[in-house]
Amino acid sequence: MSKSLSEAHKNIGSMSAWIKFQDKMLEKCGKAIAAIQAVLSCSSSGATMVREKRPEEVVSRRHKISPSRQSAYEQREVSSP
Repeated sequence: MSKSLSEAHKNIGSMSAWIKFQDKMLEKCGKAIAAIQAVLSCSSSGATMVREKRPEEVVSRRHKISPSRQSAYEQREVSSP
């Protein structure tokens, strides 16, 4: 066999192993999703969740919103005494 042919067979074997691994992972993910859906459908059979406020309406607790400062490029109003 030539060198390129043996490399091609090696690459095909590696790709086959990778595809087999992906198939196993997809099967596990599918089973996990089905199990989660089964749990969720049983737990929320009669009750529905009601969202009180939309995320845009909730005030952020992490950051305090302070009034904006005047720009250094704008002239400031000078109050006369």
